[in-house]
Amino acid sequence: MISTLTWEGVDLSKESQESAPYRTDSIQYYMVQTIIDKHDYLIDDDGCGEVADLVAIDNSEHQIDVTLYHLKYAKGGKVTGQIENLYQVCGQAQKSIRWKYVGGNKVFQHILKRDEQKKSKGKSSSLLKGNTSEIIKLREEASNKKELRYHIVIVQPGMSKSKCSSEMRILLGNTVQVLHEMANIDCRVICSE
Repeated sequence: MISTLTWEGVDLSKESQESAPYRTDSIQYYMVQTIIDKHDYLIDDDGCGEVADLVAIDNSEHQIDVTLYHLKYAKGGKVTGQIENLYQVCGQAQKSIRWKYVGGNKVFQHILKRDEQKKSKGKSSSLLKGNTSEIIKLREEASNKKELRYHIVIVQPGMSKSKCSSEMRILLGNTVQVLHEMANIDCRVICSE
């Protein structure tokens, strides 16, 4: 459930990569570089009203897997054992249960609308891997043919796996339990060593 990354070259106080030119020392940029080759599609949905900071999609013959990456900066920009580093990101993870129940095509409609809004403001596309026509096709498949499965990844480099307190483990365990029992969504955590 808990895995670690090195976070080399990352300013742990910078969560968002912003719009191009990207902040290459941000948590989000580092995660994009880490996961982009592991998924069929990758969307930057960071901002108010987001599904998640990063939305990864994998399309197979009978199902579409949507992985929601919720990222949070480290308080004070440092790796600590402070539970405060987890409260907000665990809440975001639990809140995103709603996307499973609003209808199969809604997450894709949201992605397309947000991408259009960003581009209309002269910002870079939120589609980091994939294009508009592919997302439209996924929306149609999610509406009519394929099962949609959600997964959640909590990303908090301010948390140390080796120094994770019992309170932090309880909070993470409760979050995992809520996601599983309420929506049958699996959850992983990525943090620091």
